[in-house]
Amino acid sequence: MSKIPTVLAPPGEELLKINGKYHIEKVEEFTHKGIKGYRITLSSVDIPEIAFPLWTGESGMVNQQSKLGAFLKTFGNDTDMWLGQDFQIVSWGLKSRVIVKVA
Repeated sequence: MSKIPTVLAPPGEELLKINGKYHIEKVEEFTHKGIKGYRITLSSVDIPEIAFPLWTGESGMVNQQSKLGAFLKTFGNDTDMWLGQDFQIVSWGLKSRVIVKVA
């Protein structure tokens, strides 16, 4: 068994921060247990790289303030157009995710 090459963030410290500015490095489509998702990779001044899944959900409909919904609302549904975009986090709470595009 191999070791997981990562460390845990200190308690109470989130990797993605409110008002943090991030750059979209890549977006990759994948399927897990029949549900489609998108793996988004971000970078910022604070972190060299972080990636996490954005799930479409079984119905194919997502809430505007879900993780995926926040990106769809801000950048549209063409993930090729997301690449290289910069954004700022306004809110990142459960079902209360809001991001805005920055120049």
